[in-house]
Amino acid sequence: MRLSGRKASRFTRSWAPPQRIVLLSLIGLNAAAFIVQLVLTSWNQPFVLEYLGLSDRGINDAYAWQFFTAPLLHNNIWHFAADMLVLYFIGRDVEAIIGQRQFLFLYLFGAFSGELGHLFLMPSDCVLFGASGGVAAIFIAYTTILPELEMTTLLLFMVPVRLKMRRLAQIVLIDSLDA
Repeated sequence: MRLSGRKASRFTRSWAPPQRIVLLSLIGLNAAAFIVQLVLTSWNQPFVLEYLGLSDRGINDAYAWQFFTAPLLHNNIWHFAADMLVLYFIGRDVEAIIGQRQFLFLYLFGAFSGELGHLFLMPSDCVLFGASGGVAAIFIAYTTILPELEMTTLLLFMVPVRLKMRRLAQIVLIDSLDA
């Protein structure tokens, strides 16, 4: 019997806290890969650039594993921290809305789409550390699902600025085109 004195329907599901298994697994996998990347870089920096990052040389030499290692590489600690913070704070809502399987598919699709975009659009001498592709796909899904959600940030840690998610997405898009 419930607190209200009424019987629960047999169709009512019991409340359970949201499980973020896929999100936390992706963050853990990225953290482990970043630690391995730091160890390998301190041991032999050209190894990471030549064999783990996606490049035209790797494609020509048939280094197929680069398609799986490049989405786990980060340029520096700030790149890693920013990606993981965005993935955690935005990924919580996206995973709860679309489900775990679709969340994983979206992340992997974004990561591999970012790699293919790199291959076709970037100069041939670039090496891709492509961890941001999956995070960008999650961010785009968030702004697509919740375009009217307002976000308040502090400009210079003093001035509150309120933006709707669709405006934030436009700012990020324009900023990424300039870079």
